[in-house]
Amino acid sequence: MLPYVFLFVLQMGYMPESIATFSNLWSLMLALDHQAGDIMCKIIQLLKSCPRLYTLRIVLSTGVDKEHKKLESIVYRHERLTCFEILGFLGTEYQIESCKYLLKLAPRTKKMMINCDLPELLSPSFYLLDKLEPESVINALKAVSNDVNVVFIQKKHLII
Repeated sequence: MLPYVFLFVLQMGYMPESIATFSNLWSLMLALDHQAGDIMCKIIQLLKSCPRLYTLRIVLSTGVDKEHKKLESIVYRHERLTCFEILGFLGTEYQIESCKYLLKLAPRTKKMMINCDLPELLSPSFYLLDKLEPESVINALKAVSNDVNVVFIQKKHLII
């Protein structure tokens, strides 16, 4: 058995009612088609099929998911997930709410790395996090889980 197995799911719009169980999957990198909607419900379905998952790396949409009210009624909790890495974080309200919801899904989370690593060529107005204090994001997440260590990774690089 390999200590880490990575599964890449790209452009997933449709997800069948039942999917295979990945009982030996420890780490998952997930990029979903954000046009598909109902993203968090798909994430929950994937988490249910990965009972031993410890690390989830995910690209969160900057858009709006209209399913947040429906999500509050879901009582599923993943018992092993301890680390999240959020990729492409811009600091939108939806992304912050999604991070809070992920912490509720995984009560044993010890670390959430928020990667704000964006290309330097983007317009300065594209960097919402410059306007939004990282401390306010950390405080919002700590309100959900005081035990989580929130780390911001923020560096600009030039695309050639």
